[in-house]
Amino acid sequence: MIFDSECHIAGRHAPKVFTGPAFVPKRFDAEEMKGFPPGTEPEDNSAGLIRWMDRFGVGKSVVLRGLFRQTNSVIIDAIERFPDRLVGFASYGLYPPDRTSPRQTQAALDELERGIADGCRGVGELSLFDFGVRPEEVPLAMRPILELCAGQNLPVFIHTGCDLYTHFVDWIYPAREDRRRDTPPYQVRPAPNALRNPALVEDLALDFPTVPLLIAHMGKKDLTFFEAALMVARRFANVYLTTSNTAPEFLERAVKEIGPERILFGSDWKRTDPETPLDDPYSAHRLQLLLVTEARISDPAKELILGKNLERLLEEVKP
Repeated sequence: MIFDSECHIAGRHAPKVFTGPAFVPKRFDAEEMKGFPPGTEPEDNSAGLIRWMDRFGVGKSVVLRGLFRQTNSVIIDAIERFPDRLVGFASYGLYPPDRTSPRQTQAALDELERGIADGCRGVGELSLFDFGVRPEEVPLAMRPILELCAGQNLPVFIHTGCDLYTHFVDWIYPAREDRRRDTPPYQVRPAPNALRNPALVEDLALDFPTVPLLIAHMGKKDLTFFEAALMVARRFANVYLTTSNTAPEFLERAVKEIGPERILFGSDWKRTDPETPLDDPYSAHRLQLLLVTEARISDPAKELILGKNLERLLEEVKP
């Protein structure tokens, strides 16, 4: 069975059309990146995902939040509608834990626990630039989440990879101790690539050896970030690499150096508006499945990557 480790069912993302240079830094437009403001929920497109899964023979998929923040409501609704096809990962919602605000931290952990209590089997997708701290402060910022996950062996899915985007929009928790009446509802924050570096997972893996840590994208197609992802995975048995948006040569090298047992297939499927045709030759499912099926690795290795590893990982989650 093919088991996809990464799909995003909420939000409307326009298809990417590249008309200029392939790599142009972009500052997030505040209106574009507000995502879903407090009190609203994105539309659930799990039925659309199921159509894509059926088209490409995917048996199950993990659904989790992506770039736009959201509460767990949509994820939970999706896994309840399709309990045999979808597995949910929970998040802290609109407001990440913040050491400068006990109220915000408690609200974030309450939302995370709600998602887990309602059936989610992991946590993510977490972006390390979401916490508003410097790279060296990431382990401390992540500690409340990882402490919560450690008791249940809940896997934590962490976004990594060199990116075009230089800023993101951060919603400001309305009940913060330091919030004033004239405080705006959001702020635009820088999102440096240093906070997308898989090397940051090293300290997390060292401090929480029982928590499965999933390095998304193997650092993407950047050689420096891939080397960092591979270095961390070589050192720590609780670190896994996902295949979505990596390069074929990186996947083959990862199999050779750490073995196929800790590599997970991911499509990184997202809803698009207008909807991408099922026969699109550049669709996420088609390209990401070909990445694995055409890799110069053994058939047993492909079976592990395409589903068996993720099945085993989720079976180890404690109730």
